Order: sequence, then structure tokens, then C-alpha cells
Amino acid sequence: MGEDRLQFSYRAFLLDHAVKFGADPNNRFTQYYICRQRGWIDDVGHVTRDGIEEVRFAKQIRVVK
Repeated sequence: MGEDRLQFSYRAFLLDHAVKFGADPNNRFTQYYICRQRGWIDDVGHVTRDGIEEVRFAKQIRVVK
């Protein structure tokens, strides 16, 4: 159960993060497309290892600021 919550949290962060890479902030389809294109989310919608690394990297940058 905790792992499912973590998956959801990572996925939500990545979808919001995809806006920085050109996704429309009001269109979840384009956000999923960017995430899938970058390999952060697989075809089923699960966060990949690359997605987890991207979340960790992005959060580290925010802490430094």
C-alpha cells in the first residue's frame, strides 16, 4: 500500500514537472506524453527507474535553492 502511494506521488510530481519541458499545464495527455517520451512513465502509467531518479534529482535542486 505504501509503495502505491509513493508511485502516485512520483507520478503526480513528474506530470507537473513535464510542464517545464513543454507540456501544456492544462492538458494531462501532453504531460503523460512528455513523461513517456523521456522514459519517466511506462505504457501502463507506472513510474520507471528513470522517473524516480528524475524526481530525486529535481528535489535536490530545489533544496539547494
